[in-house]
Amino acid sequence: MPIELTDDTREPTPSLKLPNVGDAAVFHLVDANDVELRNFDTGLPETYPDGNPKMQKVLTVQLVSASGTAVAGTREEPITPTPGDLYSVWCGASGSWAWRQAVKALRQAEGRGPAVGDVIKWELEREEPAKQRGMNPRKVRTFAIRPPKPDEAAGLKAAEAAHMARKHPTPVEDTSTAYGATTEPF
Repeated sequence: MPIELTDDTREPTPSLKLPNVGDAAVFHLVDANDVELRNFDTGLPETYPDGNPKMQKVLTVQLVSASGTAVAGTREEPITPTPGDLYSVWCGASGSWAWRQAVKALRQAEGRGPAVGDVIKWELEREEPAKQRGMNPRKVRTFAIRPPKPDEAAGLKAAEAAHMARKHPTPVEDTSTAYGATTEPF
């Protein structure tokens, strides 16, 4: 199922974080969106000098497993990630580049972009020294994307169901038999 990028106005899912080098998470992709980057101090959208908004990739994922010290939620209220639950992965600057590289590799290997249910490994690979004195070290994250294997069909179906629930949060009336239509698939 291809991903449709939309404005995500639904209730946010807890954010998944990898705080230490070697931390990793494996998940099924549920959705991917581009959202405006906001200034933490003012809450206002950040823009480039030409006035265009700065964007960042946000993935909605269904956790399969997490290793190391992976954590979800907020600094004030951290929670232990639970397999099967939905989380947000905010790619950030280095993560956005890593995401684009993983998508490029998937296109070369599979001839397509990311799809709902794809299995993704996200890892905090290393830290690089800060380029400016007094700044935090740069966190280097990696993504690897692959199609689900046949034995991962249950995870794929759950991710597709979560995707559809996010796209259509209210039940839609079944009108498949209206106006002479049949219930058989076309």
